Amino acid sequence: MTPNRLTLVEPQVKATNAATAISGNGRYFVFTSSTPLAASDTTIGDDDIYIHDLQTGTIKHVSTPATGTLGGVSGEPAISNDGNFIAFENTQPRAATTLQLKNMTSGAMTAISTDSTGAIANGKSFVAPGPAAGV
Repeated sequence: MTPNRLTLVEPQVKATNAATAISGNGRYFVFTSSTPLAASDTTIGDDDIYIHDLQTGTIKHVSTPATGTLGGVSGEPAISNDGNFIAFENTQPRAATTLQLKNMTSGAMTAISTDSTGAIANGKSFVAPGPAAGV
């Protein structure tokens, strides 16, 4: 293996774009795939967010709430320094793109592109490029 290079070996994984991020502590790697990699991912063909724990080797589905399903296409992940919070874009069919924030400890997912009343934004929201230092 080449030092300082991450290699994910998973049969039939289709990475859909180069949208990836690594936590500040270097333990967690988040990425987008249209291939279901977890039992909780039932949306074959839609882009979903996953987190790979580089210490344990586990892969978890991020773009799903603790209960129910989010659906749509998810992408552009950003991760906190400790890997506990992951922000990402989600686009539902015939709806605006929203920003979601997933707490990996509690499993809670919150739409964060809302106005002061909690209403979802009526236009495209996006994750700014660069590290998610404030997440």
